[in-house]
Amino acid sequence: MRKIERLPISETAKGFYLTDERRKLIQDWVETEYTFASSARAAYDNAMVENLRQYEGVPQRSVKQYPYEGAPNYEFNVSAIAVDSIHSQTIDLMFSISPAVKASASNKDHVNLEAPLQRLIDWGATNEWRLREAATSAFLNNIKHGSGVYYVPYEETIKRTDIRKVIERGPRIYSVPVEDFYVPGGVENLEEADWCGLRSFVPEGALVLYAAERGWNIDGAKAAPRHSKVRNVRERYGKTTSFSGRKGTVSTYEVLKVYANIPIGGEDLDLLVYYDPNGHHIYKVTYMPYDRWPFEVMRYQPREHLIYGLGVVEMSRQFQNGVTDFMNNWLANSFLANMRGFKGPHGAIGSGDSIKMRPGKYYGFPMPDQVEIFQMADVYASGMAAVQTLLGFAERRTGVNDVTNPRPSSLLGNRTPGITALSVMQQANRRFVNAFDEMRIATQKAVRQCLYRYQERLLADDSDVRDHLYQLLGDYDGALVEGLLRDENFDNAMKVELSATDATQNRLQERQDAIALAGMLGQYYDKVVQLMQLAATQGVSEEMRSTALKVATATGEIIKRTVQTFDTIRDPERFVIDLEKEINAIPGVPEAGIESLLAMLGGAGGQGAGIPADLLASLGGGQPDGGAAVPGAGQGGGGNPVLSNGGQ
Repeated sequence: MRKIERLPISETAKGFYLTDERRKLIQDWVETEYTFASSARAAYDNAMVENLRQYEGVPQRSVKQYPYEGAPNYEFNVSAIAVDSIHSQTIDLMFSISPAVKASASNKDHVNLEAPLQRLIDWGATNEWRLREAATSAFLNNIKHGSGVYYVPYEETIKRTDIRKVIERGPRIYSVPVEDFYVPGGVENLEEADWCGLRSFVPEGALVLYAAERGWNIDGAKAAPRHSKVRNVRERYGKTTSFSGRKGTVSTYEVLKVYANIPIGGEDLDLLVYYDPNGHHIYKVTYMPYDRWPFEVMRYQPREHLIYGLGVVEMSRQFQNGVTDFMNNWLANSFLANMRGFKGPHGAIGSGDSIKMRPGKYYGFPMPDQVEIFQMADVYASGMAAVQTLLGFAERRTGVNDVTNPRPSSLLGNRTPGITALSVMQQANRRFVNAFDEMRIATQKAVRQCLYRYQERLLADDSDVRDHLYQLLGDYDGALVEGLLRDENFDNAMKVELSATDATQNRLQERQDAIALAGMLGQYYDKVVQLMQLAATQGVSEEMRSTALKVATATGEIIKRTVQTFDTIRDPERFVIDLEKEINAIPGVPEAGIESLLAMLGGAGGQGAGIPADLLASLGGGQPDGGAAVPGAGQGGGGNPVLSNGGQ
């Protein structure tokens, strides 16, 4: 089975004419940029190495000889507890909702395209794009190291058997190691970067295959002497290796895939350069295959004006170091406190001034009266108090309380009201809002990148991609999605977002909100039906009909504004009925009296339903200046629950 990144047909056919002068110019440019980027990222790479050590719980020193030989030497990986907790919460929040990714129209003209596009997203996210697998690794990278990177190419997977040849094509979402992703030093986001690159290591056989099938020039290639520093540490702790070149059996080559905007011949060209940093050699140059950088970056805790963020392990470093020192010393102290030492003049011990002790052993001393026993250490409770203080600071820094795992009763009293408990839990979860949003936005952008890959192939008239869409969606929906993707206004027409909106949401609170929303909408729809019945009643004049439409429009606006306050709803306009359109569609609307209209608007109890005074006056039921009231519009009775009670 072989995976090939395919370029759009038009760009592949067009090619890029690489003269010797251009080759030298591009090679010097890439070499300079890569050297500066590597130097600028060196400190961050060192921090990632330390993050891996602390997360895995590997001691900083292999052996500790203080305060005695073979003293306790553990790494108490407090940060790993926080990382695992946040990672689990994030995965649960992102993917416990179905569908995980939601498409919605930005305007009414594209509402009919939501369903077919949603079908494509549902199928792709589950079967083709590897969204869940990529997100799991990207989130862990982001939480642990402070940054996570998605890479979204368009690939064809070719699988040959003795019976048939299978070709699977489509976009793929990959989580790439942060240490293999390069951008110019000092940039804050990808939009302002002149280039971005992805490093990989390929065996010699793959390089020869690329030369034969993709036209790579490998004459000046030089084998990589080593793998990346961070990757070496990652694989050592994972007890595996992928770099066969270190054993000297198979040569492995470093390939830097650079997507760049390079000034050549007085103009800026968007190019894709395959570069060998060890041999200072260019394998191949072609035009940029995509309309955008195929990367999406997330940060856990942003550092202002920098693209790399701050992770949980680095946040907790000083606290983990303190806990590790205190705990090792406390264990050593506990051991010594239960041991005894001997003191006396030289020669009081027959076998020499040092002996090895064990339970039940007989000790014969020439001068036993001169040998005294002394206690080697005392037990101090202040050490554990210091550890608890450090753990408390670590929890406040990272925003999780799973480090000490307190009982619920220690946070909330036995008689705490439910709404207060929800407020406390939401207040604690707000610590993750920024980090959660970074991961959510980057993930939904990665899904949107998949749609861009389809769009680029369709605009390049790739019939295979068109047939693929029609096979997935059918002729009708396939044609709708094709037309949408070919539309130059696609970016503004459709929104693609994760259904999970905010880490502050609590599931119990979400259910209560949903119940309240359903009740409010039910009352609203009841009034809509009543107004529709009113329009079909005998004797309704045009004036009354116009007034009914005004009431319906105002009520719909109240409902829309109320629904917008629910974070889980991105398309509130879909819950509002366009009553004018519905009433105008009724043929031969008859006339009705004012009493019938007021009765309909007033509800069962006949209350004025919170109708504005000027509107009541126009209906003949009162005066704007506080004159005669509409019958049944007083304080008592069951009024209209939609227009009264604070807009509900």
